[in-house]
Amino acid sequence: MPKDSSRDPSSGISRRTLVRAGLGTIAAPAVLRVIPAKAQSRVIKIGHVSPKTGPLAGFGEADEFILAGLEQAFKDGVAIGGKRHPIKLLVKDSQSNPNRAAEVASDLILNGKIDLMLVASTPETTNPVADQCELNEMPCVSSIAPWQPWFFGRGGDPAKGFKWTYHFFWGLEDIIGVFTDLWQTMPTNKKVGALWPNDGDGRAWGDPERGFAPALKKLGFEMVDPGFFKPLLDDFSAQITAFKNAKVEIVTGVLIPPDFTTFWTQARQQGFRPKAVTVGKALLFPRSVEALGAIGEGLTTEVWWSPNHPFKSSLTGASSRDLAAAMTGLPGGAVTFMIVSIVAFVVLGSVLEGIPAIVLFGPLLFPIARQIGIHEVHYSMVVILAMGIGLFAPPFGVGYYAACAIGRVNPDEGMRPIWPYLLALLIGLLVVAAVPWISIGFL
Repeated sequence: MPKDSSRDPSSGISRRTLVRAGLGTIAAPAVLRVIPAKAQSRVIKIGHVSPKTGPLAGFGEADEFILAGLEQAFKDGVAIGGKRHPIKLLVKDSQSNPNRAAEVASDLILNGKIDLMLVASTPETTNPVADQCELNEMPCVSSIAPWQPWFFGRGGDPAKGFKWTYHFFWGLEDIIGVFTDLWQTMPTNKKVGALWPNDGDGRAWGDPERGFAPALKKLGFEMVDPGFFKPLLDDFSAQITAFKNAKVEIVTGVLIPPDFTTFWTQARQQGFRPKAVTVGKALLFPRSVEALGAIGEGLTTEVWWSPNHPFKSSLTGASSRDLAAAMTGLPGGAVTFMIVSIVAFVVLGSVLEGIPAIVLFGPLLFPIARQIGIHEVHYSMVVILAMGIGLFAPPFGVGYYAACAIGRVNPDEGMRPIWPYLLALLIGLLVVAAVPWISIGFL
């Protein structure tokens, strides 16, 4: 590519200039307020890729909040080279798929004509996007993935590095330190069972030279590694048997939420009860732990930040406590989805039979429930109970009129006494919806 190919002739801004000046102003927003605005120049387009759906959707749960904050911070544009440039964010969903991540990144670069790429959350998203940016000489800033799987997973050479792609996050040395500090607070035989998926994170964490194994050996731990497994595995019996035979008392790994739910459920069923279970990725988000119900008690993971962390945003000045208060004040999430589902299936139960309702709306709603961390069995129980209430709820419930016909009761006369019964059922439904353990505690 020619030397000046990254320069926009209409604005005099090169991609390198944008990285040096534009990101500098992002890091120091006070500069934006003191530089006088001049004539509006061309729009600077920033691409953003993250997993909003699929098994990694938990990582993208806060994206809407974060992007809204960016839009607010950049509402007046940024000043670069004495000119003020409006900012436009172009957002894409990787769908938790590396191929999809590469595809949308290429589209943003070639068709969206972006000036800067932002990408976040696990090597399955950051790496393919960064590779596309390196190939097309597009500045890229990535995060939310340990630096080892990002760098070495892309074939990085420490002597050369990368030219167009930049990454900031902690590394495996930090998480190993956190995990082992935790394990050393309790008496164990120091035998650690490892669960490494055959993905970017798993290959880095399980690397025999740079991963967990050499670090654990130095600290006197013995790692039991059954080998890499394919993500979305439906049977962990081989791993569980290996751990039981080796008398493992600590389990670690870096699993997506569906895989950990499968492993931990089967481990309980097969009588495997380690003293400590500390895994990355799967337990990072409340909804993933809540979906486990009672069997989620006592599990551990690393904490990236809390309301008490003494940090502030360099962009907005908001403290960790400010961010926590703003995020917890937002509506939506699993609770709202569950409430809407209950109302919808009560209505559907009234006007349709159960099977047609499930056939029509199950393929739409069940994937959404899975993506936001609601266990499928828990959601199924709620749906069935809601439709059952709707079936006997006047004035449309088909089951109500069938019952009146069988009992030879006038439907108008039966409406008043049935309401207390339906109210009791509704209370029971709400309890089942609010307490996942009732549905999945014995799985």
